[in-house]
Order: sequence, then structure tokens, then C-alpha cells
Amino acid sequence: MAVALGACEAIRAFTNLPAQIKWPNDLQIRGKKFAGILAESEIVGERLEYVIVGIGVNVNFDPATVEGIPSDATSLSIELGRVVPRTPLAQAMLRSIESEYLRLCAGEDVRAAYKNYLATLGRHVRVHTAQDIIEGTAIDVDDIGALVLQRADGSLVHISAGDVTLVRNVEGKNERES
Repeated sequence: MAVALGACEAIRAFTNLPAQIKWPNDLQIRGKKFAGILAESEIVGERLEYVIVGIGVNVNFDPATVEGIPSDATSLSIELGRVVPRTPLAQAMLRSIESEYLRLCAGEDVRAAYKNYLATLGRHVRVHTAQDIIEGTAIDVDDIGALVLQRADGSLVHISAGDVTLVRNVEGKNERES
């Protein structure tokens, strides 16, 4: 949550674009993905040994020029209509992510701020997990960052990992956006 929050806040401040987080690991502008976050960790016994986080941001790139990239991808330069200086952007992102990390280390809760930028909340979603496909309304994120879905029967399920598809009903037809 801290990395996504820091990256989102930095991009908003640096570009004035309405960046949002699509749970669990994408950043988007107006429903179009422009960045992804990947975290890898190792746990030995009950001890967290390390976490490595990578962030890929489409800065000065036109996704339409590369075959195989989804049509709902975008970049900061496309959204701004101008080239974005990458080094100052990266510096702003690192400072913001570090600030959120230090908040965590100090025992602060970043969940409320994270939820402010979460585009997934309040949306009907379909989540593909390793075991199942779960559908419902995204209503919250719990203390560890799991997405809380409310199913049609009212039951709640906490999902710690999965691929989310936002599902909208438009004129009686199901329209999906990944």
C-alpha cells in the first residue's frame, strides 16, 4: 500500500493528472493503465527477510506503437500532451515512496490515504485468484491490504492476491475493463 500510495501521490503532484490505484498493483489515469507495481519477498520461518519492489511507468511512450499492448494503456506524455522529464519524476516518486515507508516504520496507518486513491472501491469486480473466480462489490481494504468484496448474497471475502477486472453494466450489456 505504501509504495502504490507514494507513487500515486508523486505522480499527481508532479503532473497534476488524476492518477489512481487499481487494486492490487496498477496505476491508472481515467481508467487507463500507465504503471504497474511488482513486489517480491522472502519469508524464512516467520521472519520477513526482504521485499524488492519494482515500478514500471509509461512516461514518454506511446503504447499504441507496440503490438500486444492492450488498447486501454496510456502514458504520462499522452495524457499531458507533452514530454515528461523522467529524472525529476523518478526523484519525486522515490521521495514520496520513502515518506510513506517512514510513516509505516513509525507505526502510522497509511490505509486511509491509500483508499482515497483506490479506483476499485465501490465498483463491481471480478477477481481471478489462484484458486477461484470471485465476483462482488469492492467495499474496503483491510489492515494488510487485502481487498474486501461483498458478494451478491451479502457475504464478505478478503482477497490478498488476484487479477481484478472492473465490470460495468452498460445498457444491459456487460462491459469489462481490466
